[in-house]
Amino acid sequence: MTLLALVAALLSTGPAWAVPSNVAGNTAEFLHFGVGGRSLGMGDVAGPTVVGPDSMYWNPAGLAATGGPEFSFSHAELLQFFRHDYAGYAHPVEALGGTLGASVTMWTMDRLDARTASNVHVGEFAPHSEAFSIGYGRTFWKDSDLPARDREFFEDKYDMPFTPRPLHDEDRLWLGALRGGIAAKLISETIRTKTAISVAFDGGTQFIPFWAPDLTMSMTIRNIGSRPVFHKEQQTLPMTVDAGIAYDVHWEGHRVIPALEISVPYFGDPFAKLGAEYGVAAGKSTEIFFRAGYKTVAASYLNAVAGATVGIGFRVNRLKVDCGFQPMAELENVLRVSIGYRF
Repeated sequence: MTLLALVAALLSTGPAWAVPSNVAGNTAEFLHFGVGGRSLGMGDVAGPTVVGPDSMYWNPAGLAATGGPEFSFSHAELLQFFRHDYAGYAHPVEALGGTLGASVTMWTMDRLDARTASNVHVGEFAPHSEAFSIGYGRTFWKDSDLPARDREFFEDKYDMPFTPRPLHDEDRLWLGALRGGIAAKLISETIRTKTAISVAFDGGTQFIPFWAPDLTMSMTIRNIGSRPVFHKEQQTLPMTVDAGIAYDVHWEGHRVIPALEISVPYFGDPFAKLGAEYGVAAGKSTEIFFRAGYKTVAASYLNAVAGATVGIGFRVNRLKVDCGFQPMAELENVLRVSIGYRF
């Protein structure tokens, strides 16, 4: 709750929080589009819920929760001629005490006519953008990191607040766990013969408190870095600060995760993302997921229906497939499909 309170304080400061209202004031907007069918189905609430390769895009702290080498690929289309592709890989490295990640994000579109100021056709060109990222995430502390002598003192007193009882499970998160991560990326945007290059960084945390081991709070800052230059004119990257919270409710064969995230972009107005996921076991190694979400930013610029998202997903052994859908009014529908595999 502290993270959400901090963001609420920033929003309430009015002019003191210097966020330009010009929504078209930055470049590299493809870094805002989102990846993963799961995230779109949940309204793109990803900061507190993401794990594995998609963490490279949303919150590098999620790399720390990767259970093994994992690959993911995501594809989406908009207006029938914009295409957004993402491929990521995460690999835990015991010697480094955490997980390394790498990803490629590509934004492409159909070819356009190139014309002079006199409307003379001089050829064709296809604008495109790419981001190449590497990252690292690790868990900085957890219950098992506590020295044995301190555990002996605390285990009978702080298992639950004001409820002394023995701590039987050595891995129980009675102190909580803090995951952290950072990612660096090289960004390239090309419009015909002009290319702009920039370097940016993402950083994030995921915190699981001792008093609520099913609760995850997150804080992320994305796309902070150098200013790309197009034809001698400097542009600004789409920097965003996000704070989120998610709660994992599970019982035998079922799981529900409601989540909320507040986003504060450097250009544009703050907005909220809400989402929920329901998972049910359909066999020994099979799960089915149903998702729904809402993004206020789409509702404010298009219409109320455009903010709604839905999704479905499947996991069979180590393979998972997710689909997310969002109606975007005049911008047509968005269908995002992703596939992942854990080796």
